[in-house]
Amino acid sequence: MLLFLYNYLHPDTSRDDNNSGIIITGTIANWNPLKGLEYFVKAISIIINEHNLKVKGIIGGRRLDGYKSYADSIDVLINNNKLENVISCPGYISDIPRFLNNIDCFVLTSISEACPIVILEAMAAGIPVIATDVGGNRELLLPETNNPAGIIVPSKQPEAIANAVIKVINNRKLAYRMGKNGRELASEIYSIETCGVKHLSIYTKYSRVNNAN
Repeated sequence: MLLFLYNYLHPDTSRDDNNSGIIITGTIANWNPLKGLEYFVKAISIIINEHNLKVKGIIGGRRLDGYKSYADSIDVLINNNKLENVISCPGYISDIPRFLNNIDCFVLTSISEACPIVILEAMAAGIPVIATDVGGNRELLLPETNNPAGIIVPSKQPEAIANAVIKVINNRKLAYRMGKNGRELASEIYSIETCGVKHLSIYTKYSRVNNAN
């Protein structure tokens, strides 16, 4: 029997309004090849150069010493696409809720994941999420239900990522609805209270089984 126990989080219900007219997309990840940051950069380039839309990108996260060449390749990609004034890379993010509350759309471009907490944090902040179809991302966002918290796209396909961001940009009602759904899911399923009850129930159940044996 397989039992799935989710990590909990404390939902952050504050949200800053962006009145600049420029859509701000963001991602948070330690800089390594599994995070697929090159696809984030390429998607931003497509949105700007092929669709002429106003968008900025933020790549938050620590540059890992063991992957310096990968980080350098991302910098080169940003420069080659003339995105130095479009994509910012502030480094390690110590205040994730504040980071999330200043973006309009969270994008996770990983090529491999388990159950990324950062998606849950974005959901709790009421932000629409675009994530690649890897690991538990689909299970978290419920894209095929009546109350999706985001959009799932194939991994390693910047065109698909760009199209999903454009969909959010062009349909603010959809973006609001996905953000609202995400916040409700984060509160109902992944709150510390809900996860605590589930954990306690399973521990109690199997401790009784062990004691009976």
